[in-house]
Amino acid sequence: MSNIKTKPKFRRGGWYKVSKLGLHRKKKQVWRRPKGRHNKMRVRWKSRGKRPSRGYGAAREERYKITGLIPKMIFNANDFMKMKNTEIGIIGGTVGALKREEIAKKALESNKKFNNFNAKEFLSNLEKERSKRKEERQKTEKKEKKMIAKTEEKPTEKEVKEEKEAEKKEERRYEEKEKEVIKHETIPPPEKKEPTEKHKENLHKVRLTLEK
Repeated sequence: MSNIKTKPKFRRGGWYKVSKLGLHRKKKQVWRRPKGRHNKMRVRWKSRGKRPSRGYGAAREERYKITGLIPKMIFNANDFMKMKNTEIGIIGGTVGALKREEIAKKALESNKKFNNFNAKEFLSNLEKERSKRKEERQKTEKKEKKMIAKTEEKPTEKEVKEEKEAEKKEERRYEEKEKEVIKHETIPPPEKKEPTEKHKENLHKVRLTLEK
């Protein structure tokens, strides 16, 4: 007979009062050591709940085991092949999809267990993702082919005629502009006329009025 006590669920003080400490929330119902000066759990009042102490631990043979099996970290297929039947696998968080696929295929052939990995679900999800990616690639390839076909299509007779007419219009406009430039260059500048006698007399009268 072992002297191990029946292990209760250790919860922090006041877990039943506030939701952030554990009221109606099992994930928050965890143990935290009481530190207050007047805390009754720290003084070990029976009505405030039990605290972890010696005697509640598991047997030394069963310590650090998961469902009676020894945990082992796995990072590739070789680690999985070296695993024993008395061990349970835990795949590392840094293992990628390709290595996980290799491990999953070998896991289906053997009877070895994992704690944080389901081989069948992983392979089925991987196949779905790959099928979606193929569909998306096919759609993009079809769009690209259509765009290339439009650019490589031969122009029709109407389009050829329209292009020729547009070129002729541009040539006519260019010729008209050249003619206008030539006209401006050939026109002589106006000749300066000498002032007549009447003009001179009028200028003389204006000067006299200004002097007065």
